[in-house]
Amino acid sequence: MSAPFINHHQIEAGRTNRACVLVWQLKHPWGTQTECAKALNLSPMAVNRHVKAIREEWRLTAAGVGA
Repeated sequence: MSAPFINHHQIEAGRTNRACVLVWQLKHPWGTQTECAKALNLSPMAVNRHVKAIREEWRLTAAGVGA
């Protein structure tokens, strides 16, 4: 059985996009995900996915998991 194909460029793009979403959200705390998506030229679905991941990271950090 072969190992699954990993596209490292997509992984790096995802990390970059997540960082951009985080910065945008911090600068626009009352902004919507739709506004963020338009500002960053991302799909609303992608922004939603990144926001969920960011919230989960914060939740785990607050709980002391992985710290």
